[in-house]
Amino acid sequence: MTRKPGPTWEQRARLEAAAAWFNRVGFPDDPPSPEDLEAFELWKADSPENVRMFNIVKDEMRPYDNPLFRFLLKERVAAHEAESDAKD
Repeated sequence: MTRKPGPTWEQRARLEAAAAWFNRVGFPDDPPSPEDLEAFELWKADSPENVRMFNIVKDEMRPYDNPLFRFLLKERVAAHEAESDAKD
C-alpha cells in the first residue's frame, strides 16, 4: 500500500498566507485599506503559486458567503493571530 504524499511545508505556508490575505481583502463589507491592497498585489506578484492558493481559498469559501459567517471567521482569525503574536 502506497501512501499519497501530503502537502509540503511550503505549500502549507502559502495556503495559510492565502487564507490570511482572504481574511484581509476578501470581505466586501469590510474593505481593505489602500496599503493592504498594495501589499496584497505585491504578494500575488511574488509567485504564481500565491495566486493559485488564493483562488483555492476563495473558491473554498464561496459556500460560506454570508455576513454572519464572515463576521465569525474574522473574529476567530483575529483571535488566532493575537495568540500567535503573544507567543512571539
